Amino acid sequence: MTATGPRLIEPSQPLDPRAIGLWAGQFRLAAALGLVIPGTVAVILLMSGARTPGLVLAGIAVVLGAVGAVLSVVWPPRFHARYRWEVLPEGVVVASGWLWQQLQVVPHSRIQAVDSSSGPWERRAGLASVHLRTASSEGSPKIPGLDAQVARDLAAIIAERAGTDDAT
Repeated sequence: MTATGPRLIEPSQPLDPRAIGLWAGQFRLAAALGLVIPGTVAVILLMSGARTPGLVLAGIAVVLGAVGAVLSVVWPPRFHARYRWEVLPEGVVVASGWLWQQLQVVPHSRIQAVDSSSGPWERRAGLASVHLRTASSEGSPKIPGLDAQVARDLAAIIAERAGTDDAT
């Protein structure tokens, strides 16, 4: 520990590898919706005789679908490779970001609450997220893509070290 708080280290704990599949599936769903919704409207426009708007909308649908498909392959593994966390005696360190990288250091004394949450997609994959609540205007760190039991245990450990009993 330094005089100003936890030491700046590159955290070593990775996210669960199942998170890559979860995020890829979410991107594929978004890509499909980006293709199907404007594509359907384009077909309706073309069938009603509105050729130019229909073709423009069809082009937009193809571009949205292609971009979403490429992102579903490229983004999840790169994001997963960069996201790391570590609980130190002094605080929690979270490194994230693929293009815009961020290193957040949160002393235990600054943590006001710890939340463990799992949405429907995460539950299906057996994953959960841990969110550290602080009074920071910069936002509080979140650790997504953890095994559900690891997330619950991590929330309890952080809450205990922070002196809160809000691990939920």
